[in-house]
Amino acid sequence: MAAGIEPTLGEEGALAAYAKAAKALGTAESGEKPSVSEAAVRFSEWATNVGWIRTVQSGQIVVDVDANSGVIRCITNKAARTKSEASAESRLKEGKGFAPTRLPKEVIDAAEKFCLALGQRPARDVRLRVIQFDEKRGVWDLGWARYIDGYLFDEEGVGITIDDQTGDLLVYLNSTTTMTCNTEVRVSATKALSIARDRMTKVLPNLVGNEPFEMKSSEEPVLYIVYANDLLGESRAAVPAAAQQAVSPHAHLVYAVRFDFSYVGRETGHRIRGPVTVWVDAASGMVIGGRL
Repeated sequence: MAAGIEPTLGEEGALAAYAKAAKALGTAESGEKPSVSEAAVRFSEWATNVGWIRTVQSGQIVVDVDANSGVIRCITNKAARTKSEASAESRLKEGKGFAPTRLPKEVIDAAEKFCLALGQRPARDVRLRVIQFDEKRGVWDLGWARYIDGYLFDEEGVGITIDDQTGDLLVYLNSTTTMTCNTEVRVSATKALSIARDRMTKVLPNLVGNEPFEMKSSEEPVLYIVYANDLLGESRAAVPAAAQQAVSPHAHLVYAVRFDFSYVGRETGHRIRGPVTVWVDAASGMVIGGRL
């Protein structure tokens, strides 16, 4: 196992979480014993090792359970999802879409009721951020985001997908924790932009194979909270493999500085690369990661 936080949830605890999820979904027991995986590292959206999960699955549903807290991190309702996707595919072949049969408030109430059934109602610092109906899929997508001292925690939230026709929950995601974060701002936005530009100058040649590049533009720095990662380290190879796999996450309030650029490749000519975002810690001024 890697250093740092170690998994503690046994098979019995994982099966208990699965049973709670099955009950919340109203899934009938089939007599099939679900399989339980060994603990595996749980990653944040941008590749930080933030904990451990154990996956419990049957022919009907798949449940990812936090291997430390027992919190249900993900539910995939395979049976209902297969039916929903088949219905959407059939209508698309006929050139038809879906019109919603439920009001947004009904959908929100249904989602919150499901969370209550799991015993995982979003905390006060988790706010509804998006609710939208997908006409092609015939489903509602809802997203809650976590905030600390008014700042968005960009990598923590709750996501739910509900079939409009049947009311079935298709997917449930929960990445929220009780992680705290220092929200003191001691670095100016101007200084953060300068620090981010300096880091880009150092790491960008490695990203594009040491080929000439042209920095095109950048957005104004935006403050939000993220987990530190090493995606923009000057030399990831210098970090021991064991340290790269360690589960010891830390949250930081950062200035997110986005850069848009292009570079000249020797073989294919002028090419455009997607944007790169550099995270500068708002308190210390250190670069603590970013997005590629």
